[in-house]
Amino acid sequence: MSAKQKADGMHSVDVNALTKSATSVSSKFQIIAPQTVQGPVLQGSFEMRCLRPGLVLHVSDAIDQYDLVTHSEQQPGLTLQIFLKGTVDATVDGQPLMDREIGADSNRPRALIISRNKTSLLERRGHRGDHIRKVSLRVTSEWLSQSDWRHDEKGSAIDRFTRKHLAQHVWTPSPRLISLAELILEAAISSAPMANLHLESLALELLAESLKQLTNGAEGPSQPSLVALDQRRIRKVEQFLETCDGFTPLQEIAEATGLSISTLQRLFQTVHGMSAFKYIRQRNLERAMVALDRDRISIKEAAFLAGYSSAANFSTAFRKAFGRTPRQVSS
Repeated sequence: MSAKQKADGMHSVDVNALTKSATSVSSKFQIIAPQTVQGPVLQGSFEMRCLRPGLVLHVSDAIDQYDLVTHSEQQPGLTLQIFLKGTVDATVDGQPLMDREIGADSNRPRALIISRNKTSLLERRGHRGDHIRKVSLRVTSEWLSQSDWRHDEKGSAIDRFTRKHLAQHVWTPSPRLISLAELILEAAISSAPMANLHLESLALELLAESLKQLTNGAEGPSQPSLVALDQRRIRKVEQFLETCDGFTPLQEIAEATGLSISTLQRLFQTVHGMSAFKYIRQRNLERAMVALDRDRISIKEAAFLAGYSSAANFSTAFRKAFGRTPRQVSS
């Protein structure tokens, strides 16, 4: 089953449902355009809920049916977003929520944290036909102040980040973060007893794992930022990898992209914080997980897609990366 078919098989969200959901977690929400909307504005699953005072969860696995422009008010605090598919065209107080270059490849998972030290206006511009699959957490400054992470060097790094209005940090999420986001998407549509408690537990783990990204500077020297040339290079490499099945040797990647192996290693270490070999292994495991979940391929096929000749070795690596077995994902 394709991602689009999966979303189409879920329920529709009309203007009233969207407004009711948004106003349940935000005091001010407004649809700016279009002036008249008939039928569903989203096709798929969409939900906002307050897990506890100051902690708001927003999940979406839906396709935009309109070029919908909305405004909502956000309180001071942090927003974490894990994009499993698609990206967002949005601004906070006029600043883009994600740099266009960074979010250009909408099929690659991306993670984003943004801070707000004052009440801010979020403007979202939907585009008809876009499929957005994401998990978002919003925490207020009051909620953050009640936690105990401020009392060490790592907490100081987080504190510095939260004090800067509209500070952003964007990165490629780890397999663990992707797995947590997938679990939250599944749990959010569940009506099982204690589902809200389960969601809160997953959300807190997702937030804790993500906040570690802000403490890297406290643990060692920060990595250098990419110059424009290297940005183009890494995009070219990632685009090439999208065309590959199984494990692709570094020499083949280097020849296809016109780069040396040493340059490849430097780029992957700078952008993704890991070696090229580890990144490719992780990426292939992510692709295999998506194929198992959405396309219901066999474990043997998933192992081949991830570059493993042994299904047993694949299952071991898969469980280590995601905390679940391939069979649990495909069932």
